[in-house]
This record gives sequence, C-alpha cells and structure tokens, in this order.
Amino acid sequence: MAERAMVSATAGSLTSHYLTARVSANFGNTAVRITANKENDSGYDEFSRIPDAHDSTRLKRLNIRSHTRLGSTSSLGLQASLVEGVSEVPFVDAFQRSFPDRHVDDQYFGLNWSTSFSPVHELQFRANYSNHKVRQRWQTCPPAATLLAELFALYAANPLYANTLLSGRIPCG
Repeated sequence: MAERAMVSATAGSLTSHYLTARVSANFGNTAVRITANKENDSGYDEFSRIPDAHDSTRLKRLNIRSHTRLGSTSSLGLQASLVEGVSEVPFVDAFQRSFPDRHVDDQYFGLNWSTSFSPVHELQFRANYSNHKVRQRWQTCPPAATLLAELFALYAANPLYANTLLSGRIPCG
C-alpha cells in the first residue's frame, strides 16, 4: 500500500487564509485520492464605503476520487465532490433589513466504467449527477408611501418626479 500526503496553507492580508490537505493511497487494485480545502477571506473591508463592510467568503470543499482495475481490460472510476459555504453580499437595495448572502451547496457524483475489446476498441459508460444550489434571502422594508396607488399613478406619469419624492427631496417643476 503506497500512501502520499500533502498539506498546503496560505495566509495573506485582510485575514485571508486557505488550507488544502490531500492524501492518496492504493488498496489492492484501487487507487484513492481525497482532497479537502477550506477558504476564508474578509473581502475588501478596508476599502468599503460603509462602516461595517460585509463581503467575506467562507467555503469548504471535499473531493474524493477512486480508480479500480477490474481485471486486465476493465476499470471503474468514481468521484464525489461537495462544496458548502457562504459568500457575503453587502447591499442589494436601499431599504434592506438583512444581508442578501449567497449560501452555496454544490454536489457532484460521477461514475466511469470502461472495458477494452482490443487495442483499438473500447467501450465506456459514464453517469454523472450534479446539483448546484445557491440560496439568497434578505428582507427589505420599503417606505409605506411606495405602496400607495396614487404614487404608482404618479410614477407611471412621471418616474423622475416620483423618485425625487421618495428620496425625500422636493421635486422641481
């Protein structure tokens, strides 16, 4: 059984850090590789125009692969990959009450079976499943005046005038 391992760590400015660990091993006719990764950064808080910047990224990844020889002419490959984390989003609209962070949840599974009939003829069967989810929710609370039928009619007639009123300024004209 041959085993190999690797760990890599990176740290940078703005509290960013990345950690990757990888291990591989052989078990009889099967070779297995596992990679895990964690990524964190605080975004560009130093350069933000708002006092409490909200633009960090936190992701975790896992990848597992195996390759098995099924005799002298066939093989089976399997792969599973997962990603989970949060990518912060600071701003969507002027009336938001919560941040519209993106919550990521990705899954991938794959299978590859192949067999050789001769040195120039091979048959492969592949099956893949992929599911990518990004959930992004936030609350917003527009001023009650924006829901008035009269303001809607005013906006339909003159959007600039209505927007000026909503911003708290006095329109001219």
